[in-house]
Amino acid sequence: MSMTKLANVLWMRELQKQVDAVGAAITCMSINPGKVNTFASRMPFPLIASILFAIFFEVSEVGAYTSCFAAASPAVRASPQKYKGTFLEPVGVITEPSDNAKNEELAKELWDTTESVLTSVGGKSDGGIDLLGWWWLPQLDASHINAPRRRLRVLAQCKAEKKKIGPKFVRELEGVLHRYLTLSPSSHSFDPRNSDIPTISEAKPQYPLVAIFISESPFTRSTLLRAQSSPVPLFLLHLPPVPLRSNSLSDGDNDNQDEWVGSAVWNPALAGVRGLLGGEFEICWERSLTGCGRPGLWWHNQKLNNWNPEMDGSIQIEDLHLTHEDLLLEELAEETA
Repeated sequence: MSMTKLANVLWMRELQKQVDAVGAAITCMSINPGKVNTFASRMPFPLIASILFAIFFEVSEVGAYTSCFAAASPAVRASPQKYKGTFLEPVGVITEPSDNAKNEELAKELWDTTESVLTSVGGKSDGGIDLLGWWWLPQLDASHINAPRRRLRVLAQCKAEKKKIGPKFVRELEGVLHRYLTLSPSSHSFDPRNSDIPTISEAKPQYPLVAIFISESPFTRSTLLRAQSSPVPLFLLHLPPVPLRSNSLSDGDNDNQDEWVGSAVWNPALAGVRGLLGGEFEICWERSLTGCGRPGLWWHNQKLNNWNPEMDGSIQIEDLHLTHEDLLLEELAEETA
């Protein structure tokens, strides 16, 4: 029995214990479909391989018999206690698994490890939102950089994938933003010139939303195309890991300095003339002499420095809290758990 099959059997046996503990009328079984030909079509000469393998292996339809038996057999329904936590071989025959597969301590350890991984990596409590913050930007059509600023709510996801980021991540972020909007007590708007939208129950203003995706690995071309066509205001930020300073200027690394430079891309729904920023802003990658750098935001050819209203006392930190948002995020986390 391979490691993956052993893990399947162990996890199933512990699952049966868990559902029994809460009194659920559920029967859990693991199965061995038998020797099934699922690979002849991938051989160099598939037709010849299929003829030869037919002597020793069953076709896939026959391999599904035991799965169908476990899922729909009247025998299982009539005697659920007999089949609980069992290992079935073709067709529907209860068989004793290996000693390792019957190890209850090993099964519990696998279950606990699975729970631990899902809790720490799966984002059970964040609802798909890793960072929440604000952008404080000049009002659209403002005459100077020191004019009163408006605020935009920023929702961000962060990823440290080894491979390039594919378009599915953009779709997931779109889904998170739409769920956030759906659960919100008011209807947020993507209209760039309508930043004060009252809630249904209260007159407090709500604020436009921006979705940011931050990644250690670059984005594929299809990801960028997906983001550009999205109706959601999106900002894709590639921040590659920076080498240690002691090695950053070594002769061997000089040729690879371009790999340290990230990228910052936003879509028309955010930065276009008809987008949230009204076409008045630019994003630039500001490269330093060491080859590293950071993204910078520019407004009418003027660099926007870091600013928030606490700096001049125009707003208190408690005033940044959005009404009902804590409950909204809890609902979002429950929905995505």
